[in-house]
Amino acid sequence: MRTPAEPHQDETAVISGRPLELEASAAGDALPAGAVVGGYVLDDVRLGGGFGVVHRAVPVGGGAPVALKVLRRGLSLLPAILRRFQREAEVLARLKHPAIVEVRGVGALDDGRPYIAMEWVEGRSLAAELSARGALSPPEAVALLEEVGGALAAAHAIGVVHRDVKAQNVMVCPGAGGLGAPRVKLVDFGIAKLLRARDVDRARGAKSSSLILGTPLTMAPEQILGGAVDARTDIYAVGLLAYQLVTGELPFQGADAVETEEMHLRAPPPCPSDRAPVSAAFGAVVRRCLAKEPADRYAGVPELLAALRQAVAAPGRQIAAPAARSPVDARLAGACARGPCAPWGPRAALLVEARLSAPDEAGDEALADVERLVQAARAALVGLGATLVVESADALLAALPAPYDRAPERALGWALELWAELGARAGASPEVLPRLALHAAEPEALRGWAPAATGAGVFVTHAFAEGLTGAGDAGEGDAREGEAEEIERAPRPAEGGALRRVAP
Repeated sequence: MRTPAEPHQDETAVISGRPLELEASAAGDALPAGAVVGGYVLDDVRLGGGFGVVHRAVPVGGGAPVALKVLRRGLSLLPAILRRFQREAEVLARLKHPAIVEVRGVGALDDGRPYIAMEWVEGRSLAAELSARGALSPPEAVALLEEVGGALAAAHAIGVVHRDVKAQNVMVCPGAGGLGAPRVKLVDFGIAKLLRARDVDRARGAKSSSLILGTPLTMAPEQILGGAVDARTDIYAVGLLAYQLVTGELPFQGADAVETEEMHLRAPPPCPSDRAPVSAAFGAVVRRCLAKEPADRYAGVPELLAALRQAVAAPGRQIAAPAARSPVDARLAGACARGPCAPWGPRAALLVEARLSAPDEAGDEALADVERLVQAARAALVGLGATLVVESADALLAALPAPYDRAPERALGWALELWAELGARAGASPEVLPRLALHAAEPEALRGWAPAATGAGVFVTHAFAEGLTGAGDAGEGDAREGEAEEIERAPRPAEGGALRRVAP
């Protein structure tokens, strides 16, 4: 028999519904082996988490073991923590699904500390599983996500949003008798949000007064901003998990929590095909899940799972998405199609900047106009089907879609039209100077592109100008003949960052 001071570090169980490794720190709040609590006899297995201590216990009359979780003594005096513990019990009691830990009972100790008796789960976390075996194939990933998604769908059906879906909160359990496919359990509903009908409506645009809850590596933008959450918040987390399952890593990992949160808020989601042999369709599904705006994500889990099944219908080759797919799906599929299975090559990109004539003296009106200009440019680029590569408060860099990516004449024509539209925007401030710059480069080199300083106007790099003189679009070859001839006569810049003015 083990003593409490000698925990096995390789064991995992459900703690507050969450899988955590055995911790010796549980001893101070642990109950003695052999104690009887709520009709259960405790054995000597203790597992400590940040909020509670879990004992393995068995019914007095015999039967399947349970995980008896008791809130830590010090935390039971804090009303906010006590409410969170009680919320977990309430949520789990309402949820009935094979992939969700079952509650067997609730109660309180003689000293007032509450406890929850839950199904005892053998196995280890999905995070530990990935660390041990590496990334999964797309079919394996989708099979696992089917179970996680089923649990989430059950939660969403009764108005519960998990808010902390991640690999550490998914338990992988061996099949019956150690044979067959492993089972999955979604755990840790400690920060789940119970949605009333009016919460669902409010979540589609209003702010929430709730605290920011979640894990920075896996939080949706609306969680980071303290906004209202709904089922689409969990969809974002499933997208992160899907990316991690096939690549072995999360898509957004900054040097610290602040940088990671900024990436969730502003950085375009990467294509899984950049790091794993997955199809463009699979990548498009993941990237739609990771859309910054909840309205651009899948509306619910059933729609997401159907898209994932479609994406793995023909493993090993690029899969055409269904004809009825949304514009968001079409745009993301186009971006991800340029992965390991498709040649990259230089492609046209457009930089849009809102430059201030006197940054140190800019007033509120000028700063508001910077935001208006960037938002107008973003709407135009997204409407065109461009893929945002870099996005900040005063600039956008986007890879242009077909046919503009390989047709410089057409790309230049569109940029000049955008320049005119931005110049005619309502409330334009004379202090805000828009700059548009066209470039051609391998997609992986775009992030490192640093154009030279200039004033306002439309500019092109030499790399883009070479396309104008050597690979124009046959159908529109004369559309910008004057600009092309001017660029052709220009001397070759000394470095790729140099720009040549086209307009005004």
